[in-house]
Amino acid sequence: MPTQSEGQVLRTVALSKIVVREGFNPRSDAEQAEISRLAKSIAEHGLIHPLVVCPDGDGFRLIDGERRYRACGEAAVTEVPVIVRHADQETEALDVALVSNMERIDLTPVDEAKAFGRLLERGLTRKGIAERCGVSQRLVSERLALLTLDEGLYPKVADGTIPPGAIRPLVELSKIHPGLPARAVAEIAAVQTGEYSQEPYSWADLAREPLQVAIADPEQLPADVYATGVSYPLERFTLTEKAGKDLAKWAQLEGREAGELNVRFGGEDLAAAEKLGAAHRGNDGWSAVIVGQDVADQLVCDQVKALLKRARELAKRQRENSSQAAGEPAGGSEAAAVDEEALKQERRREREQAQEARRKAAAYNAQLGGQCLVHLSRLKLDAGVVRVLSAFDIGSELDKIAMRGARYGLPGWVAQQERKNATPKPVYLDRAEAEAKAREFLAAAKTAPELAGRQVALLAMARYADEGAIAQSSRSFYTLSPGRQLPWSIEALEDLDAIASERLPAHVLERGRKEREQEAARRRQGRETTAWYEGELALLEGMSAQQRQAVLTEATERLEDYDPRHWRLRQRIEQLDAATEGSDDPTQVEDGGETA
Repeated sequence: MPTQSEGQVLRTVALSKIVVREGFNPRSDAEQAEISRLAKSIAEHGLIHPLVVCPDGDGFRLIDGERRYRACGEAAVTEVPVIVRHADQETEALDVALVSNMERIDLTPVDEAKAFGRLLERGLTRKGIAERCGVSQRLVSERLALLTLDEGLYPKVADGTIPPGAIRPLVELSKIHPGLPARAVAEIAAVQTGEYSQEPYSWADLAREPLQVAIADPEQLPADVYATGVSYPLERFTLTEKAGKDLAKWAQLEGREAGELNVRFGGEDLAAAEKLGAAHRGNDGWSAVIVGQDVADQLVCDQVKALLKRARELAKRQRENSSQAAGEPAGGSEAAAVDEEALKQERRREREQAQEARRKAAAYNAQLGGQCLVHLSRLKLDAGVVRVLSAFDIGSELDKIAMRGARYGLPGWVAQQERKNATPKPVYLDRAEAEAKAREFLAAAKTAPELAGRQVALLAMARYADEGAIAQSSRSFYTLSPGRQLPWSIEALEDLDAIASERLPAHVLERGRKEREQEAARRRQGRETTAWYEGELALLEGMSAQQRQAVLTEATERLEDYDPRHWRLRQRIEQLDAATEGSDDPTQVEDGGETA
């Protein structure tokens, strides 16, 4: 006999009378292996836990128990026990299936999110979903937020690779651009598996600075997302017809090729994009992106317009200066004021000089790279080499070190591209390519001398290579410098210079020698000043007030403006002078005598 309790009826029905609606089950992992295991158990012991169904025409629709239902079919069971429930027209029993699965802890956060989303589509509010399913409204909102993420991230959320605490910052990123959450997850996964060598980002970093993590590698951003302060080739943008004409005029005035122009978005561009709702800043105050290709295109058109305006103003000033130098008043004769041909010739000469300087720099870098590979890539581990390797943070700055030097000249690092006039044009690696090449270069080392030598070779290239080989906008602007944690860090550059001087031909190091000598002199002077300062500071207490003032005067000459040591020295002298005045005050008489 069927039994009835609280609107539920327990009965036995034919399995063929039950239908499964496609996509109804909140679960998304009906694995065949689990179904086969259940089928064997049902064939031997029968179906112990009834299916939950609701009336549907002449038969029934399955609400809960899809794996058991499929296992019964595999076990050739013809009749099964069921609990018949009447479905709510509003939710069509989806809430029942959801609660049943949640009670068995069968659902992943993604399964719950999809089920809540379907209930939302059926007209329930977030509060209504929470009440129907017996969960908090906050949980419902958090799960629904998952649906804003790219579906490619769902498996990582389901298996726990993406922790619950990362969901909120990922959702924040998805509001900026749908592709940013995946970029942030990829950045964290890459550093954790050792793909990159910089300080790894963590899920805690994502919670604190989501945008900073997402744009850590600007070259991997979605095509319509642009990080501020990063150089982009002009070919990535579509110019209006007027902007294209302005660009051609600018190139003519500057004596350059339009294709050489690189674009950077700065503070003014960011402010303009914010007015359009297309700019987003990070919590750290400096991470920022501009989203939208149409906005970026317009900003570039504005930049081209501004470039042309400045170029025309400069050309006008040059003409006026030429007129004045010739004894003519500003805006004099028409022939002098509009000497466009002379201006073009001057621009052409400047361009030819710049090209020649680049050619010489490229030739020097190629020679330097060959010599570094031959003479530095295998070194004996002496004290100088150990000091150099320990002073520079090669691991976290490998990309910067490779960009500053090795990419300009190590053999095999520079490609050659043929220009329209059939002359070769060197093509240099970008940041990601340079870092990957450096990792490959270091990985090829098999012995301790090779490990040490290849690192020193990279450092030497970063120290001596000439960045004049490329346009200023494409340079690294990185200066090789040691950390300050070790006692010998301050001498590490001198150690590197000594190693290079011993092993590389003198003519290879000639370029920049004067600047390095001046730099070394400044470091020596700095060490001497530090020694003098510390010595005088230790002797101040035994000096007279006059002697201390003499020390302060000398400190003013030795120390640079705003050096904090000058302030500390002055403060210490004032303290000692005040203590001396208090102990030797001549107006005080001992033993209760009268005041003089």
